[in-house]
Amino acid sequence: SSLDDSKAEVALDASKIRWAHDSIKVRFRDGKLLIDTLQALLDETLLPDELPKFSVCEIDGSWFAMTGNRRLWVLKEFASMTHKRIHVRPKRLSQATLNSAWFNRIFTTSTGGLSIEFVLKHR
Repeated sequence: SSLDDSKAEVALDASKIRWAHDSIKVRFRDGKLLIDTLQALLDETLLPDELPKFSVCEIDGSWFAMTGNRRLWVLKEFASMTHKRIHVRPKRLSQATLNSAWFNRIFTTSTGGLSIEFVLKHR
């Protein structure tokens, strides 16, 4: 897509990435609970880099997860619980993303991306 940057990946500490959304569901699209994925990471039956890549965009010096906000929650919780630094290599979206209708639709954070709410169903 035209929103993808040609230098696709960037290495980031998951704890430094902010949420673009104001809320996330408690389940992934496939129906699996986020806490079950977190437990798999804690049990070491899943490694952080086995989670699918998500996309980030840099806004005023901060990185926001434009996709993968649920995966980001799992990774941040895992890092917090284990006191480990979790490094991820998300896809970097270009600055042109900021002017897109897609961006305006999904960038819903009202906390500067510092917190997120759980919902059972999106509003």
